[in-house]
Amino acid sequence: MATFGIKASISVIDNMTKPLDRVNGAVKRTLKPVRDLYNATQRLKKSMGFPQIGKAMAGVGKAIDGVSSRFKALFRDIAVMGGVAAAAIGGILAKTGSMGDKAAKTAAKIGVSTQAWTELSHAADMSGVSAEQLQGGLTKLNKTLFAAANGNKEAAYYFAAAGVEIYDQNGKLRAADEVLGDVADKFADPNFASGPKRAALAMGLFGKSGTELIPMLAAGKDGIEAMREEAVRLGITFTDAEGKASEGFMDALTRLKDALTGIALTIGKELLPVFTPL
Repeated sequence: MATFGIKASISVIDNMTKPLDRVNGAVKRTLKPVRDLYNATQRLKKSMGFPQIGKAMAGVGKAIDGVSSRFKALFRDIAVMGGVAAAAIGGILAKTGSMGDKAAKTAAKIGVSTQAWTELSHAADMSGVSAEQLQGGLTKLNKTLFAAANGNKEAAYYFAAAGVEIYDQNGKLRAADEVLGDVADKFADPNFASGPKRAALAMGLFGKSGTELIPMLAAGKDGIEAMREEAVRLGITFTDAEGKASEGFMDALTRLKDALTGIALTIGKELLPVFTPL
């Protein structure tokens, strides 16, 4: 009976050897996302100028250098990766990365700089305008600018009615955030404070979000500029470089999460056939 038990144990160990070798190999391959996250963290730290960011990642490079013995290395590396992910997700780094990533992606959709978008977001918030309404209005404004530049008479009429030039001194089509300020001066004019023409002009330039933007536009160019400057002073804006670094960090974090899932699935797939017959 004892001999049978020993043989059974040896059989189980033999059956587990190859699967564990494959799992160990999978762990080695998926350590790259940890290094990517570490590097992305360093770039975000440098871009944002945070002296403390990256401490949670200290020692990660050393921790992931070797995967030697089958059991010790396997579970140590899984623990290291889980710890890195938890530290990144749970702190200010993840929040900063998430905000910067969202700002950069939104700005790209609209067609303005990340800096301009984050500044104007504050101005909108101070005016009771939602981020969604601002995004919709700026997107439409860019389309209206493009249409006017390509000879659309209706689009050109709306800019003429607002008294706004769509080209700069060099003949280049102006950015939507620059045009927004000039349009705002029209809406801040006491002689244009109400009436159907005001609503019609807002919708002609900004689409269905136009009337929702009027409280912000009524502040005029100087008022909007003051709120944009305030956003910079408060430290709630992202430059284009900071937005790009944030995108890189969030991409690396996503890859790490997927790598952890992949390791778990690899372990399950390799060990299920071993234990199923038992």
